Amino acid sequence: MEDENRKVFYINNDLIKLFNIPSSSYQLIGSDCSNSAEQVKDLFTEPERFLDSIDNALKNKVPVHGEIFKMKSGAIIERDYVPVSEGFVEKGHLWLYRDITKLKKNEDELEFRLGFEEIIINLSSKFINLDWTNIDSEIDEALGIIGSFISADRSYIFLFNEDKSLMNNSHEWVNKGISREKENLQNIPTDIFPWWMKKLSNYETIYIPSVPDLSEEASAEKGILEPQNIKSLVAIPLIYKNDVIGYFGFDAVQDFKTWAEDSIKILNIAGGVITNALKRKENEETLSKTEARYKLISHLITDYAIAY
Repeated sequence: MEDENRKVFYINNDLIKLFNIPSSSYQLIGSDCSNSAEQVKDLFTEPERFLDSIDNALKNKVPVHGEIFKMKSGAIIERDYVPVSEGFVEKGHLWLYRDITKLKKNEDELEFRLGFEEIIINLSSKFINLDWTNIDSEIDEALGIIGSFISADRSYIFLFNEDKSLMNNSHEWVNKGISREKENLQNIPTDIFPWWMKKLSNYETIYIPSVPDLSEEASAEKGILEPQNIKSLVAIPLIYKNDVIGYFGFDAVQDFKTWAEDSIKILNIAGGVITNALKRKENEETLSKTEARYKLISHLITDYAIAY
């Protein structure tokens, strides 16, 4: 709090700590703070905005609530300004600073999770009513929607052959500026990924925040992932009737990326939606081919009967 001459009337230790002021609250009482904003402005990501907001508040002399500022340390600060007066006589200025970093983080995480859940609900609804002939294209679109939302550079699906000796990249989405790899990733022997395959076989999600930090146990995988400039990744096993049929993955290529536990749980739900869509397509495609063969045989029998 400042008096009408902008001398410090009261300051608490929390503010001193927040602004890295090398003095105690007792030492600061009575000191001139007309230049204090200039002295601390470089602690903020937008120093000029911080200065302008103070100048405007002092000029307008009306309460200002809930101004948000981000510090270079990562802290998020909310500030209120209240002009203090007695009648029409100015008596001082009250500045209230609050560190809302944790609160803001929780709000952002909640907003992210709700947005992610809405995406999965919408995808589920779409796949339920989708004609099987459109499932592949919709899966490609879903990979793009999810990949963009979680800030991945590449998303993909690999499916195993019947005996799990080979895997094929069946679907792929890439962000702008990222090269496509799908055509180069066909008939890949699974035995070159022993650690990877063991985890998938155990129904485990593979989460690698830093490929360079992979353990010796995953050295084979590290030797394959690093030349592709993959920095971080998450891969979700696609499970159908207790059988792992493939996996659903996301790569970070441009920067290292961490994904929260909640995000990975939602990705597992998305994996279930996609698995069901893939299997429905497989079953309906098989049924369609069977019906086509029966019709062909029926026509041949009819034509043969007419001929004789």
